[in-house]
Amino acid sequence: PSEALQKARDAYHAAANLYRDRFDRLDFYTGLNYLLLDWLVATRNGQPITETAAVIRQVDDCLIDASSRPCQDFWSRAAEGDALLLKALIERAVTSRQADIAAAYRRAATDGASRRDRLSIIEHLSIIRRALGTVTQPSQVEVISTLRDLADELDPDRDTTPPPDALT
Repeated sequence: PSEALQKARDAYHAAANLYRDRFDRLDFYTGLNYLLLDWLVATRNGQPITETAAVIRQVDDCLIDASSRPCQDFWSRAAEGDALLLKALIERAVTSRQADIAAAYRRAATDGASRRDRLSIIEHLSIIRRALGTVTQPSQVEVISTLRDLADELDPDRDTTPPPDALT
């Protein structure tokens, strides 16, 4: 899996550079995916990102690009949740920011988002969680648990009916 993550990271990096060279601006989608994959590779290799301020600025630039798109589709709206999640991962604050991340993803899932769109958020969280599955540092174990909780909370198929004993 590490080799596949590295290849994906390199492909997103090349795509982000190609887009920037062609259109003279950043593309939020390739940028956020590259930065996330770079964080995953570094984390799996036990080498945390050291230039966190620079990476956070890049995440913010991606978010600015997404929010400035004239036609706000699901992906440009979901970029807010992706950016909040990525910043929280980098700053080791996923658990404390879970509610804000969930709220951002919920906002993206409104305004005509399809069930498939909403499920793509769950899949995104699941991919990150599975990629971290071999990391055993206590802080990452907590992240994996929080990502699972976040996915469960956002799952459009989640049964929210109270248990029978709660109805009496």
